Amino acid sequence: MKTAEKIIYGVFLMLLVSCVDGAKKYKSDNTLEKKQVDSSSVIIASGNLDHIISFQKKKVIDFSDIKGKVSKITQTNFWYKKEGDSTIEKIQKLKTEVLEFNEEQQLILYNVYADDEELFFTNKYIYDEEGCLITSYESNAVRFVVKKIPVYNPQGIIVKEKYYNKDEIEIGEAVIGLKQDTLTKVTTWANAGTKEKTINVVDMKGNFTFSVFYETVINAAFNSSAETAEELQYDEKGRVVSESKYIPWGITENYKDRLDVSIQNKYGDNNLLREKIVTKNGVVDYVLSYAYVFDAMGNWIEKNITRNNKKESVHRRMIEYY
Repeated sequence: MKTAEKIIYGVFLMLLVSCVDGAKKYKSDNTLEKKQVDSSSVIIASGNLDHIISFQKKKVIDFSDIKGKVSKITQTNFWYKKEGDSTIEKIQKLKTEVLEFNEEQQLILYNVYADDEELFFTNKYIYDEEGCLITSYESNAVRFVVKKIPVYNPQGIIVKEKYYNKDEIEIGEAVIGLKQDTLTKVTTWANAGTKEKTINVVDMKGNFTFSVFYETVINAAFNSSAETAEELQYDEKGRVVSESKYIPWGITENYKDRLDVSIQNKYGDNNLLREKIVTKNGVVDYVLSYAYVFDAMGNWIEKNITRNNKKESVHRRMIEYY
């Protein structure tokens, strides 16, 4: 989820270096700390839109599998150093993630530290009294900052996102449309001179089953062929059991002609991922296996990953509760 693992900063680096002439500057008043609503953007739908609202909330970071009332998670990831065909038992730190939650279990801070413990990037999230996200901040190690303000319609759907840099200059905008169960998001980045389009098909449980991404320059039409495409299948418990990733790269309109990777996921009795089978060109490329250690609340505090039965990495958590 698309998940925290797909946060992309390359675009932000281009966007925030300079500002174009005539860029809009927002006012630093208290109204921007309230939920922004566009009363004219009412969506005509035959049923309720709860699954769309649920999907948009999951796009922050989904920790619905966490048990108990968590205030903070500190997760450090290590990998086993390889030399030739052998694995050195000494593990090396890869990164540390720190996540903080409010009492409603909403993510309010997400920091990532590099192996040398230097802050690599930080995300901050602000909610209103109803639990709606009203502002988020993303910044990286060189202190480029993106402030994102979502705009809701009266039904609670996010129909627009506005992006600002650290100098309070507007640098981009996303317009989000909904047709049946398909969300289309078109993002225009003024400084980079590009626009992006993401299409997500959402099921009635708020999970996306298909996602496709396009990119072009601002004044050009989107090509009918995509840059990337992804399909997911879920079981009755809402767990991803099958993933197909495609890379059309603008070469073909039929994205299924360019299958890159297919993944099969298997789960244990604890509903956590037990095995991931990754296939390329019809042949199993590798198999990841997962083993866990749990705390008294039933949350995992250590995850050991092997790749083709060889040690790959270990993730360790410290969990603080309210």
